[in-house]
Amino acid sequence: MELMVTGASGGIGRALVEQARRQGIPVLAVTRSEAPVPGATDSLTACPASDYPWRLTDLLHPLPRKPRLVIHCGGMLHQAEQRPEKRLADLEPGFLHHNLERNCIDSVHLLQTLTACYGRRDPLTVALLSARVGSISDNRLGGWYSYRMSKAALNMLVKTTAIEWQRSHPAACIVAQHPGTTDTPLSRPFQRHIEAAKLYTPETTANRLLDLITSLSPAQSGQFLNWDGTRLPW
Repeated sequence: MELMVTGASGGIGRALVEQARRQGIPVLAVTRSEAPVPGATDSLTACPASDYPWRLTDLLHPLPRKPRLVIHCGGMLHQAEQRPEKRLADLEPGFLHHNLERNCIDSVHLLQTLTACYGRRDPLTVALLSARVGSISDNRLGGWYSYRMSKAALNMLVKTTAIEWQRSHPAACIVAQHPGTTDTPLSRPFQRHIEAAKLYTPETTANRLLDLITSLSPAQSGQFLNWDGTRLPW
């Protein structure tokens, strides 16, 4: 297995699996839903991130060759009954907690699992999909409290894990990656003011993600990267 995509049932995740199939890359698709993702070499379905420490561990440990590349596509921005907050007064603890769970805590489960399953010399490159709005120094518009806070927490998780992996897994690389605004259900309610040239198809985003993750080395571990590989401010 060469590539593992977690959160593979979403728009970007499905496009990644399809693009990997076209390139002849064996891919393991991990989804929260029960339906397998077309094009995957193998699937682990109906597996929420909270189950990774036992279900994903059981799947990875026996593999003679574990996935060298891992892209985590899970996350959330809104719910049917709840849009991102415009004002501090709109911030509600339950919605904040849900954002933190899907945008950061799910990644904690994944990284703990990978840390346990991969050895010191195992090659491993991990990209966690973050968002530019998670940058603290780049925040000039305000609003979107829960999403910004949860993605900022994810970025700190990436940076701190990279420091630990320098000691425990020196052959590994982990980055936070902004994929660009992609035409998926996550961004659809907010596309009205986005220039057509800056709204990317899932296929375009998948191509860029695969191109970038295959070019990374341990020397770049702990970075926050734009879709084109340029570094973003924390």
